[in-house]
Amino acid sequence: MSPQYRTGAPCWLDLGTHDLDGSLDFYRELFGWEFNDLGAEMNHYHLITSDGSTVGALMDVSGMTCPEGGEIPTRFDVYLHTDDLAATVAKARERGTVYIDNDQIGNAGSMSVMTDPSGASLSAWQPNQMTGFELPLTHGTPVWFECRSTDFDASADFYREVFDWSVVEMDRMPEGNPRYATNGSVTGTLPDGTQCEAVCGLVDAAAMPPEFQESTWSIFFGTKDLDATLETAQRLGATTGEVGQSPFGRFCQVTDPQGAAFMLNEL
Repeated sequence: MSPQYRTGAPCWLDLGTHDLDGSLDFYRELFGWEFNDLGAEMNHYHLITSDGSTVGALMDVSGMTCPEGGEIPTRFDVYLHTDDLAATVAKARERGTVYIDNDQIGNAGSMSVMTDPSGASLSAWQPNQMTGFELPLTHGTPVWFECRSTDFDASADFYREVFDWSVVEMDRMPEGNPRYATNGSVTGTLPDGTQCEAVCGLVDAAAMPPEFQESTWSIFFGTKDLDATLETAQRLGATTGEVGQSPFGRFCQVTDPQGAAFMLNEL
């Protein structure tokens, strides 16, 4: 069962790929994901489940172009919840760039595609029959979301004004670390029902290592054994970065064989 989402909370993700079969095989073996092809009328949008929980979707974007022009890259996209898409789009136009105003997806809901002032791409989602993914916080499911921004202050203002974030900047970051904020107090929502306010973060990408200095949304997937999952990813042709440590567990960036980047976070 999908949780009840507040405005500005990540509620859906999908992966656009130029190698459908390769992506299906990779994530099937890496996370044990199962896929349900919705058919030609839905452009073969494949719903993803993990142990019965809805994770998101995957689709072949070969031959498709971005709203701003150019080929759609292989990447994960993040959707933020809104109860009023028209109002969200109007506010986004004043502070960012809107490429698609209101695209109705059957009876599921409506979406808009936009970028924040730093250039990070995202979508807004107003649900009808499809609220969003489930968050069991288990192996192979999303456990955290993070916007890397090369213009931290402009992005903070954007998400505060457009998506009603309560931007809480962490003031005890170790010296030399980039600025970091969350969309609320870091109290956490756990599978046992414990209430959590913060569900995603904003990091100053301009102060990160060169390979991370871009504006983008990043998804953290849980893993029970980071080392084993990294070994599997490498065997399947992925590239992996350096393992880092946070108060919430070890983490590492992975780029799949098709070029989509994501994070692993050890549970």
